[in-house]
Amino acid sequence: MPSTLKPLELQILSILQSGQTLTVRWDCGGDEGFVYTEVNGQEQEFNYEAPNDLAYGMERYLAGLLELPSAGEFQMSGTGRIFQQGPEVILDYESKAYSYEDDSWMEGFSDEDLADMGYTRPTPKEADETEPGAEAETETETETETEDDDAEYLDQEMSDEYSGRRVLFRVE
Repeated sequence: MPSTLKPLELQILSILQSGQTLTVRWDCGGDEGFVYTEVNGQEQEFNYEAPNDLAYGMERYLAGLLELPSAGEFQMSGTGRIFQQGPEVILDYESKAYSYEDDSWMEGFSDEDLADMGYTRPTPKEADETEPGAEAETETETETETEDDDAEYLDQEMSDEYSGRRVLFRVE
């Protein structure tokens, strides 16, 4: 194996060249960010005392490389697959991000003041009122509504920003 590679890159290359699959996933937001590594579908446990711990090394490496954010009013999850294509070791990845803005700061401003700052006051959501005599919601309808509620907060721009394909390193 090439001696110019860093220890983590050598681990990744060894896993891939032995025919194993290497995938990652992450969960970020709420002032935390975690990256998880799987080899052949088996999540790798963290061993912080090991000098070349794969799980810990991948967490630090990918959090830095992808600049995964942790602070703010959002939640993001993502997955990725690492593979070798010719001399390149590549990460193909996708994220879904949801932004939860707290608009309470707007309460002290008039609509005109907000417009001058480039903001508009959000319209209040209509209250969910069940008409008398209407049947109660089923569990399935409630789950669908929850997914629809999350879709309202989907931040497509942020999702796209943290999705793509990157060359992690080249094997010379």
